[in-house]
Amino acid sequence: MNLPVAPTPVRRAFQPLFMLLEIALLIIIGAISGLMVLLSVFPFARKAIRLCIMGTGLIGLDLSITLGCWRLWLLRRLGRSDPVSWRTDHIQLLGDVLDRYVRVAQRVVGFRVSATDLTEPLYDDEPVLFLARHAGQGDSLLIAWLISHELHRAPRVVLKRFLMWFPAIDLIIHRLDGYFLPPKGTPAAERKASLDAFCASLGRHDGAMVFPEGQNWTPARHAAAIEKDRASDDPDAPMRVAWLERHPTVLTPRVGAADNFIDAVPGLRVICIWHAGVEDLYTVKAVWSAIPLQEPVHVRFTERRPVPTGDALKDYLYDEWGDLDDWSRQISHQPALPGERPLYTEQVTTRSFLTQLRASTRRARRT
Repeated sequence: MNLPVAPTPVRRAFQPLFMLLEIALLIIIGAISGLMVLLSVFPFARKAIRLCIMGTGLIGLDLSITLGCWRLWLLRRLGRSDPVSWRTDHIQLLGDVLDRYVRVAQRVVGFRVSATDLTEPLYDDEPVLFLARHAGQGDSLLIAWLISHELHRAPRVVLKRFLMWFPAIDLIIHRLDGYFLPPKGTPAAERKASLDAFCASLGRHDGAMVFPEGQNWTPARHAAAIEKDRASDDPDAPMRVAWLERHPTVLTPRVGAADNFIDAVPGLRVICIWHAGVEDLYTVKAVWSAIPLQEPVHVRFTERRPVPTGDALKDYLYDEWGDLDDWSRQISHQPALPGERPLYTEQVTTRSFLTQLRASTRRARRT
């Protein structure tokens, strides 16, 4: 989507109107829920109630982030907040809201996550680049939750520019020093310079979140990618067509952003996040048929050391995403496997991470 983005003052003025629209949607969903309760003797009504609760939770997530950002801004203006912990407060806000939504999903639609552990632990002071699969409704929220809750990193996200129209995304991503792609028509040198600056700013407690496929996988997009490459004059196009035909549940990974991060941050750890179990949920009909979920979402963390660079990085991503596709088709919709452990929303380790991050921020300010 290439919707032009208005200047910041216009978007800020638009935020209350957007919130009124969300409140109106809550009223409509509430009315539908009330009707479904009256019809709850029928299975379709019980499914509809679950979807209404999840829709209400999603709107609540958005409102909670927007109102939380406003609250933190007001406290700062009134001198009642600690300026040193400004960014950490927003990390906590995002983590708490995501935790609440995951708890709702666990109770309402049976959402569960079963994951394998990292082969090597993450240390407190090393930046990380997370390269994640992009498939299924809500998988970006899943990845953000994993990064903040399970992997204890402050999410630094690269997003499409039109998403700045959504107040919660606009506020929280800017305050967490995320990156929105420049508008179309920006000179290539300027685009590269801005992305390089963002990559170089990755801090010791940060986790950059990148989707190498560039868009959410669906069968239609997979087929369109094959047709586009078949019509292309690019000498690599036949290779991509053959690769896509062998791997039907992923799109071809792109090197661009990953290469920028690896060049800009010496010693950067690169971890791939695989997931399986939500990739089929790309339409309302598919979501309707799937709930309540019977099996967990499987998550696997992989990495290679040393981190490949140049042409080797492209080969690595193609190999990684090919293996991901094979693994996903074998494991999707299966029960939890030996070696996996369930992930919960307890916040003990998350709070510990935030305490360490605040202390680190204070030390950095003093020096």
